[in-house]
Amino acid sequence: MMLLLRSRLLQIIVCGMKQVRFLLCLLMNVLQALELLRLWRLLRILILWEAVLLMEAMVFTMLLRILIRL
Repeated sequence: MMLLLRSRLLQIIVCGMKQVRFLLCLLMNVLQALELLRLWRLLRILILWEAVLLMEAMVFTMLLRILIRL
């Protein structure tokens, strides 16, 4: 009887540990997805900033060409 109780208790503990491991794995996946989303937002901001700098350089080049022609 005691052996059966001990065996059942061990099964419950192992099952609980598997569930905790699954939940931790799920939480890690969610955190990684949020991190990727944050990095994607940062990358979009950097791409937009690069586009602004490129447009500034193009405008500066056009103004420089106009000044050279004068």
